[in-house]
Amino acid sequence: FFFNDTATTEIYTEQIVGSVRCVQETGTQLGRYDRKDSEIYYLRSTFEEYFKIVNRPHYDYDFEDLMKYCDTNHPRIKELIQKYGNPYELIKDQDNSQQKSQSTQKQSVVNLKFIAGSGPLVGKDPIKKKFPESTTIGWLKNFSSKTFKIPQSKVVLLYHTEPKDPFIELEEDMKDFLFYGIRNNGEIVVDESVLVKDK
Repeated sequence: FFFNDTATTEIYTEQIVGSVRCVQETGTQLGRYDRKDSEIYYLRSTFEEYFKIVNRPHYDYDFEDLMKYCDTNHPRIKELIQKYGNPYELIKDQDNSQQKSQSTQKQSVVNLKFIAGSGPLVGKDPIKKKFPESTTIGWLKNFSSKTFKIPQSKVVLLYHTEPKDPFIELEEDMKDFLFYGIRNNGEIVVDESVLVKDK
């Protein structure tokens, strides 16, 4: 269920106990996760939704305010946090300013592992590379295009932090790692879109 990076897509969460379905604007069902992956995906997506609304990075946010937001908009999140833990756990420190400085320093460089999902490097060893946390998805696609010999217009990047996490597509070229919650030792599959862009 890989999307072209220019396609208009929507994600509907329907009965998260059962499944999450990725649906295009036409309503075509593209795929289905099992229950655990659906709940983890929903949990992470809710956190990221909140971060976008309040314009805060994942390492510096008000957890109590997040819980108030979830009480109104996503009442199942408290239950899922108890079940799977907080995917964006805050670092506790008595000196808040020191915490922010240490967190920023710690997150300044991100190690990523790239795996070829298509193209001439399929089956080859993964490629490991360090990037500044401010790296944009557009730059990442450019790097992937040159490294994996896939036209940049066809590059599709699929990311997850932990092997148990479902992959998310990195679509928005102008967004950086913080926007997508890209963290140290994450894994990116570099695939090639088979869809033709609209002209």
